[in-house]
Amino acid sequence: MINDIKLGFKVMKYGFQYKTILWLGLVFFGLGVVFELFINDSVLGGLYLMLCSSYAFQLVITPTVSKMVCSSFAKKKLQTSIPCIFTAIMGIIAYTLYFAAKFIRMYVLVPERAVGENYQAECIMAITVIFLAIVMPIYNAVAYKKFVLGLVVMLVCLLPFVFLSSSGALSRMVFAFAGNSTNLSLVPVMLLGYAAVIVGAFISYFFTLMLYKFEMDPKTYRSAMAKAGK
Repeated sequence: MINDIKLGFKVMKYGFQYKTILWLGLVFFGLGVVFELFINDSVLGGLYLMLCSSYAFQLVITPTVSKMVCSSFAKKKLQTSIPCIFTAIMGIIAYTLYFAAKFIRMYVLVPERAVGENYQAECIMAITVIFLAIVMPIYNAVAYKKFVLGLVVMLVCLLPFVFLSSSGALSRMVFAFAGNSTNLSLVPVMLLGYAAVIVGAFISYFFTLMLYKFEMDPKTYRSAMAKAGK
């Protein structure tokens, strides 16, 4: 696996709009930490941080469009296992930053967030980010081969979840599953989040294997190639 990671780092610099994507990743890392530190009752911090794993996936898989890589023995790994490994690595880093920022906000900056209903709300938001950690890798795996299908997968998964979250039904479902609200604890939720990152990467790998024989969907890289050609 170490050799696969080294190979992934080597091809990343040939990814479409490498510098732009790298800077975007750093910006979203920063925004994610800032939002999680200073914004209450929002999952935007977690969303921005989880986006960084998608950028890693993109930088590894887009160079496989080139004829040189297509004829390489490493093509299959670069379209299946290696992007998923980088998704897991970046997901773990992002999730660690997410919970570090959350704990600092709850126990240092805004201590009232660590008690009562506020504490339970923090747990619910963390569970929402766990869901994103599973859905986004699946979207990545599908969209780069079947862009429209990837969007459908994302919408089918996210729209019901957004509705449940906004209506309060998600909170009631989680509380019912836990037995009562006092059973929710942030540390088990955090551990569940790490497991979700790994599970999301494995599910993503499964889909990349299923779709491997399909060519990369031009919709995922055509605009980037046009900009690179200018």
